[in-house]
Amino acid sequence: MATRMKTQPENPLWQKINQQRWILPLLSLLLFLGIWQLLYTLLNLPTFILPSPAMVWSKFLEILKNGMWWHNTSYTLLELALGLFFGSVTASILGYILSKTPVLEKLFSPFLVGSQSVPVVAIAPLIIIWFGPGLLSKVLICSLTVFFPVLVNVLVGMRQVSQDLRELMDSFKANKWQILRHLEIPASLPVLLGGLRVGATLSVIGAIVGELVGSDRGLGYLINLGRGQYDTALVFVAVFSLIFLAASLYSIVLFLELRHLEIPASLPVLLGGLRVGATLSVIGAIVGELVGSDRGLGYLINLGRGQYDTALVFVAVFSLIFLAASLYSIVLFLERRALKWQTWQEI
Repeated sequence: MATRMKTQPENPLWQKINQQRWILPLLSLLLFLGIWQLLYTLLNLPTFILPSPAMVWSKFLEILKNGMWWHNTSYTLLELALGLFFGSVTASILGYILSKTPVLEKLFSPFLVGSQSVPVVAIAPLIIIWFGPGLLSKVLICSLTVFFPVLVNVLVGMRQVSQDLRELMDSFKANKWQILRHLEIPASLPVLLGGLRVGATLSVIGAIVGELVGSDRGLGYLINLGRGQYDTALVFVAVFSLIFLAASLYSIVLFLELRHLEIPASLPVLLGGLRVGATLSVIGAIVGELVGSDRGLGYLINLGRGQYDTALVFVAVFSLIFLAASLYSIVLFLERRALKWQTWQEI
């Protein structure tokens, strides 16, 4: 039976789908639109709760023609580009310096561990208060969102470079620039691109959080505008535009990663993703509360911001930090136990 299964020819339709990679995404998009239209027809909900795909498309064409879509999307794109650039460059430089100075790394390690547990969305209202609702505050929020994942990955990537290879480069009397260019960057590239991939996605979160908290331009402003006017079709257009921006950034980094690297899936990678997910769950919860809620820590942040009660904002922010740090520590504990078990199994 096993031999017969091996020699069985593959289904021609499946072979064609595998060869044409655009078919599956197109089919999934059509399925999504079909389910959406079916729900709209069967549930018969008001349009301010669930508009049809045709209504959303019509709204997109409307704001595309009057220039509103590009006016706001270009602003968000500018925030993303500046935030991703400054956050990644600053994190890479500081990460390289810390990797070369163990004393400084030990000195800053408590801040680095804490930084991954702090949802930037929690301090976004404070940044808006301190730096105003303009472009600078949005770029800062976006840069902070990108900074810490890239920084940690730079540290990990530089640390995993083989000491034997370093000694080999020293034997050839290579200077620091040559070691960085020909050894450290290529050897740590998988981890560096992994951090950049996470940072590229998080940059969209940082930009939209800044705009939701306070802005008069951008896709976050469109979401607030549509929510205030019960124009759900406009909200859908802004959300899909954000998805497009995030997917584009992610795909660019993923293309570079898949083109030049071969990164196997393993337990450390999976648990690292769970660690990031635990922190992002707090971000998701607080974003929901900031957008609209009459309870929760996000509600306290909005309340303190509206009353200029910065002490109340700080209390809510530190409570969020405690929650995020607790989740992060639990997953980190499980990660260490799982890695010890994996090492024991290999032995």
